[in-house]
Amino acid sequence: PLSRALARALADHQGRNTLPGQVKWLRKRRLATKRPDMRAIAQELAISERTLQRKLAEEGTRFQDVLAEARRELAHEYLANHQLEMGDVAFLLGFDDQNSFFRAFRQWEGETPARWRALRLGVPAAAAARPKPVPATAH
Repeated sequence: PLSRALARALADHQGRNTLPGQVKWLRKRRLATKRPDMRAIAQELAISERTLQRKLAEEGTRFQDVLAEARRELAHEYLANHQLEMGDVAFLLGFDDQNSFFRAFRQWEGETPARWRALRLGVPAAAAARPKPVPATAH
């Protein structure tokens, strides 16, 4: 519902008050269109890559950790949309292929994306993992 979406948007906005929050937000915006890149994020924040690394370290994190957390959060959002296929989710998260996404997701959650989706959405796991049929085209 709207209240849940508003709460998520507010939390997202408040999270941008920290450097890791800003980096995560910028990464989320760019994942589907560009490869994760520290240089581009540092430029958007108007700081050097070294300064970005140092400031993240001061806050107890690393660029790769923030990237992984951004991907994990977006994976949850995308998987909650039962209309998105697994390959689409992998692409939107910036993974080179679906298998890389599956490995990362299993490491984050201890289960496959299809099982996670099925448990959250009440969809049988086999149906959640099954590819959608491709409509026949006339030649």
